[in-house]
Amino acid sequence: MVNVNQNGSNNSNKFVTQTNDCSEITQDGKINSLVNSENLKLFLKIYHQNICGLEFKIDELLASLHPDLPDILCIAEHHLSSIQIQLISPEEYSIGAEFCRQSFHKGGVCMYIHKRFSFSVINIARHCKEKDLEACALKLKLSSINVCIITVYRSPSGNFQCFLNGLENILKKVYKSGIHLIICGDININYLNESKEKNELNNLLNSYNLVSIIHFPTRITSNSKTTIDNIFLDSTKFVNFVTSSLSNGLSDHDAQMLEIYTPKLNCKRVNYKVRIIRKIDSYSIMEFKDKLSEELWQTIFDNTNKDANDIF
Repeated sequence: MVNVNQNGSNNSNKFVTQTNDCSEITQDGKINSLVNSENLKLFLKIYHQNICGLEFKIDELLASLHPDLPDILCIAEHHLSSIQIQLISPEEYSIGAEFCRQSFHKGGVCMYIHKRFSFSVINIARHCKEKDLEACALKLKLSSINVCIITVYRSPSGNFQCFLNGLENILKKVYKSGIHLIICGDININYLNESKEKNELNNLLNSYNLVSIIHFPTRITSNSKTTIDNIFLDSTKFVNFVTSSLSNGLSDHDAQMLEIYTPKLNCKRVNYKVRIIRKIDSYSIMEFKDKLSEELWQTIFDNTNKDANDIF
């Protein structure tokens, strides 16, 4: 594994890249294939983060990823209702699949898909339970293969056995011989340490040939470093890939980026054009009025001798 930052210098806290055993990364961040002499092409780019509330962060999130936007945004803990999530629609993306809580606050998972992709939603709601296993899934048709992406969240207070049983039922539902599986999410199991929960989860995932590919901390505090966010895939089907850790300040969880390369499949990427605008509609106007009504204006009233325009 080689640690590099976005400028190519050594800095494991800023940017971490790694590949499987079939490729390597040079010090300047370039990928060299050890099994194929052809130049590798970027096939699919997937972003995952526990965002700790998406509603007021979507513009800043996209700005932090500009100009090379991911193909898929997998978000854990969006904290939105099913109505609210439909109102957040980045210009280049469609809402792909989502799970929203109804009984408890916060939580939830969703996926945004770039509009150039065709996809179908896989209904797995019956296997989900708030806090224990919150998940959504979709299937992409890419060139000659089908890719199934599952985004999951398990609360720290969730029942682990319910999580494991629910995930097993989901895998039984979506798994087929021609499907390429990718699972990403915040599972609140620290993969930097050995544990009974980690072993049981690995036993289940390994039966579908899925392995963890995140080996760096995803949540760093003043007194701990843990890998509780993860990405799992079948490394025998996805031969060349790179994972990286991105810190954008939007959450206490760092993001993970998965870039899948292929010398055989040609999924043409387009040059993205990003335009960030302030969305004004009946919902945003009502929200603005509501926040305006909560303002106390104490700073203005306490400075009667000054021009109000000079206070700001």
